[in-house]
Amino acid sequence: AKKLLMDKNRAALYPLILNTYITKFNWGYWDGYEEMPFVQQGFMFSLYLLRMYGEQWHGANFYANNYIKAFPMAVDEVEESSYAEPEETLMQCYELRCLLYFMGMCGLAEVREVQVDTRRRAFELRATPLLTAAIEFQSEILRGHDIAH
Repeated sequence: AKKLLMDKNRAALYPLILNTYITKFNWGYWDGYEEMPFVQQGFMFSLYLLRMYGEQWHGANFYANNYIKAFPMAVDEVEESSYAEPEETLMQCYELRCLLYFMGMCGLAEVREVQVDTRRRAFELRATPLLTAAIEFQSEILRGHDIAH
């Protein structure tokens, strides 16, 4: 740790922290949702979405809907609840774990809160320059099909 905190080594610290957060830390520790490992396991697709559409602000539900469209079987893994439908639970968990805590906290996305109505708030996000600097996709992938429409 002391070596990494030295000025000449600081650039190596962020990739180490990011990799550790993605591969070793259980994202479920942050919240009260059930185990949903597929939210964390799909992190690269989520980063791809942010890279493709993150130049403009989009609501968290934009990313959550596209995630569920790509991985519909994830809804089947969510336990039934008297509080919410499985798809709604998955979307809320995804928005919190992946978008807010992963992308927002790691500096890959800028997050801002928006008022939906007098009782509900939501958030929207856009990519930061760090996303492009830290995560590299092959250009052929980025020219792929528009999955959001």
